[in-house]
Parts: sequence; C-alpha cells; structure tokens
Amino acid sequence: MKSTESTKQKIRPHPTEKYLMELVGNSDLISHIFKGLYDTYFGEHDFYPHGTPLAEIYPYLNLDELFAFGAGSWKAQSSSRKTCAELKQLAKNLTASNVYELFRYLNEQSFGWLVGNRDLSEFSERTKSLHEKLNPFSTEKGSLRSRMVRASKENPEAVDTLLMRLKRSKYDYLPEKDYRAIGGETGSNLNIRPLNFLLTDRKPKEKRTTIVRAYAKELAKMLKHFPQEVKENAKTLLLFGFYF
Repeated sequence: MKSTESTKQKIRPHPTEKYLMELVGNSDLISHIFKGLYDTYFGEHDFYPHGTPLAEIYPYLNLDELFAFGAGSWKAQSSSRKTCAELKQLAKNLTASNVYELFRYLNEQSFGWLVGNRDLSEFSERTKSLHEKLNPFSTEKGSLRSRMVRASKENPEAVDTLLMRLKRSKYDYLPEKDYRAIGGETGSNLNIRPLNFLLTDRKPKEKRTTIVRAYAKELAKMLKHFPQEVKENAKTLLLFGFYF
C-alpha cells in the first residue's frame, strides 16, 4: 500500500544506555545534559500534563539539538550569575513565536562541547547507524528555525511552558547522600531536589565511570518517555528509509 508524503511518518528508536555511554560518556557533559533536561520537569505555579514540555518539542529536533539544549541550559544556570541571568532574561523576552532564538543561543553555547567530546570514526557501525536515526534532520542553515516555527504553531502550550520554566528561580539537583546531609528530607530546601539514582558523585577519578553509567542509565530511562515520531516532511529529512 503506497502512502502519500502527507501521511508518511518517521519513527526513530530510543537511545540506549550503551549508545549514551559511547556518545557522551564524559561525566561533566552527561550530568549537564541530564540536569538540564530534568530541570524542565519542574514548574513553580504551572501544571503540564506531559511532564516535560520538551517531550512535545523533541519530534522537531535532532537528539544532538536536544542534548545541546540540556547541556547549554544547565551550564548557563550553574556557571555564573551573569550567564544564568542572561538565560532567564532571554526566556523572559521570548514568546512561542520566536523560541528559535532560545535553541540557537543554547546550541551556540554547548554544541561544540557536545560534538568535541566524541569521534564518530571510532564508533562501531551499529552505533553510527543508531546515531543517524536519532538525528534525522538536516543541520543546514535555516533548518532549525523552520522546525521551531512549526513546533510553536503546533504545540504553543509546550513552548510557553518551557519558557515559563526557564524563567523560574533556579533549582539544584544533588546526589542522595548530599541531599540528606543538608536536611533536604525535612523540606527546608525547597529549591533542592534529590537525584535518587546517585548516592554520591564524589568518587576517585578511576571510579568516575560508575557515576557516568548511573547518569546514562537514568537518561535512557527518561528518554523512553519521549515520543518516537518525527514531525517533518521528507524534504527536510536526511534519511528516507524509515517511512512505512
């Protein structure tokens, strides 16, 4: 049965823990990606039924662009008051119609860090194939802008909620042991949330792999709740073999 371009649908797989270890297995990078994405789950006065609004925007993004958002937003919020203020001011000034500027800004902040952490030539053929499937969109100039325009038109609530959550006061995310040490369980630190999957991140250098693997496992679990559908027409996709 032949389908028309308007009814074609591209489905991409979920990233695996092994893929994440191979792709972004640098402890600082993977922790920034995780915390930046995790941070979008929490609002101050808003309720969003789908958890994180990024899940509704992901169908318009490459996985690399999603990771650049996570790493860039957390790096901005956790580095200095100036960069944190810049990010929150940017989010404050934006609306759903020009949310592209937010993704452009965060891509500029962290994309080099993301791709500089890996050498695709050293990856297995299976990992390379998975990487291509997870990043189906063209990265040519104008591609991200056109996709964000479409995302804002089709999912304005998700985009507005994302901007709202970036404007709120900063939260911190601590390993369980550190969270308990500051009395987090008493509710006295409302802007600090525990990372229950991680007992501590203070380990000798030779044991850092344990921490990286914990983040990779939790990040893979998070992304399993993101939709697999890719919302774009064939003309702006890199690959054409996934339609059915």
